[in-house]
Amino acid sequence: MGRPRRVETPVEKARRIRDLILIRAGRTALGLSQRDLARVVNLHYSALARFESGNLRLKSDHIQRILEYFQKAGISHQDTDQGDLLIHLSGEGLNHLAKIDYAHDENDLTPRFRL
Repeated sequence: MGRPRRVETPVEKARRIRDLILIRAGRTALGLSQRDLARVVNLHYSALARFESGNLRLKSDHIQRILEYFQKAGISHQDTDQGDLLIHLSGEGLNHLAKIDYAHDENDLTPRFRL
């Protein structure tokens, strides 16, 4: 039999979900596919895909490499005292978001991405 799977503490789970949100939001803001981001940070794309789907925990050094890449691209984050996560975009992140088309209905703020 294999080794028993270690149960994640609530703090570890919250941290993993926070990292997942940061990585998916940053990747989306830059217009990168999972394969593109994995290549840039020297990580196998299937590991990133499994992480984003909640089926794998990335090592902290992998998370750190991704967040450093985002920082260089103008994407940073801040954890507030109230428990909120703020994601700040500048530079490349904002340039990509400028290509997003929003619905013409002022009540519908759903982004419409142009290809």
